[in-house]
Amino acid sequence: MNLNNWAEFWDMGGHGLYVWGAFGAVALAFLVEVMQIHQRQRAMRDNASWRAGAGTKEATHEGQN
Repeated sequence: MNLNNWAEFWDMGGHGLYVWGAFGAVALAFLVEVMQIHQRQRAMRDNASWRAGAGTKEATHEGQN
């Protein structure tokens, strides 16, 4: 395939919509996956720190009674 200019490259012989749409869908899926991984890690850290803090507070509170 000989491409003489950028317009022909983006058009890809009439298949550009499908090709670039597929690239866009994959890029979006990767982005969503990375965001979900960060969200799950943050939730696990928050849950772990909450449990650690809750256990400390309960032990302190029980000692005060």
